[in-house]
Amino acid sequence: MLSCVNKQPVPGGLYLSETEADDLHVQKVTLEEAFREAYVVSNHLPDLPTLQKVLDGKLFDVMRPGATFINTGRGAQVNESELAAVLRRRPDLMALLDVTDPEPTPAGSAFYELPNVQLSSHLAGAHGDEVVRMADTMIEEFRRWQEGEPLRYAVSLDMLDRMA
Repeated sequence: MLSCVNKQPVPGGLYLSETEADDLHVQKVTLEEAFREAYVVSNHLPDLPTLQKVLDGKLFDVMRPGATFINTGRGAQVNESELAAVLRRRPDLMALLDVTDPEPTPAGSAFYELPNVQLSSHLAGAHGDEVVRMADTMIEEFRRWQEGEPLRYAVSLDMLDRMA
């Protein structure tokens, strides 16, 4: 079963209700539970001021032996000095960092020296076939709107506070 982390606290089921979780066959867990239980933790948190540095040393400390942290979301959500400190103490952990804060990773960063860190250049978008698929999706969505059909990917104003 997959796990899904809701932003804590959850005001009135704003993010994912129990019914939605059941329909998706996912189990809602806390952030700490996700870090403790997962073999791979992948950050996709939206770039919101309230989420800056929310991924801290306490969470990285509880990761299971041999676990991997992937950051393709935003660098600001990670307390990078605390992540580096944990990775120094825990060579069994791996961090795959596509994004850092700031970007690019500054010279002298511990991330360049730690053997359990892999840095990659942040693509900041899509290329190749993804671009064609995104265009096809947008054209289809526009066709649905033009013909008065329900949109598949509508975004409402109340959704903006929890989106990337």
